[in-house]
Amino acid sequence: MVSPFPDIWPFSNYSMFSKANPVTVASNFEFYGLTSDGKEVLLDSKEVFFPLDCIRLKKGVTRILNQESFVNKQEENLESTLKRLRFLPVDHNSLKESVRHLLLPYKKNNATQDKEKELHILFDYLLSQYEHNREVKLHDGPSIVSMNLYLTRWDWTDTPPRQVVPEIKLVYSSEYGLSEDE
Repeated sequence: MVSPFPDIWPFSNYSMFSKANPVTVASNFEFYGLTSDGKEVLLDSKEVFFPLDCIRLKKGVTRILNQESFVNKQEENLESTLKRLRFLPVDHNSLKESVRHLLLPYKKNNATQDKEKELHILFDYLLSQYEHNREVKLHDGPSIVSMNLYLTRWDWTDTPPRQVVPEIKLVYSSEYGLSEDE
């Protein structure tokens, strides 16, 4: 009699582990502070913006910069949720508009100005938080007067990983605003 082996992890062939991930591009946001003499200082310590951590901060910046796709995703989620609520005896169009008005108030036509405004508010906060944390000795960084946000991108699609030269692009400057590409 032939009996198959049972599915016992880690010896099983789970499909989620058997597919290759062909992604060959990576990117990262980096915050730099500008001192009064014009020198740029990398702000990557977790104490510089405490209580914010770098992961949430970078996720928030991504959300601001990709606001249109975020709004579209939220619209899709709203549509999906409302489809599941069709059994309710209510006017679905007014429910949809009410929920959209409450949960998606940032959907506007002036997306570029909104990005600029939101990044300006964020960078003002980050600059004051940096200086506050420096004054209470959470970090020993230099005094900064302005901040820049850079996007560093690595693409090893046609290049061996050790030979990749990162592409660094200024995304936002608290002094000059959004770069032309954004």
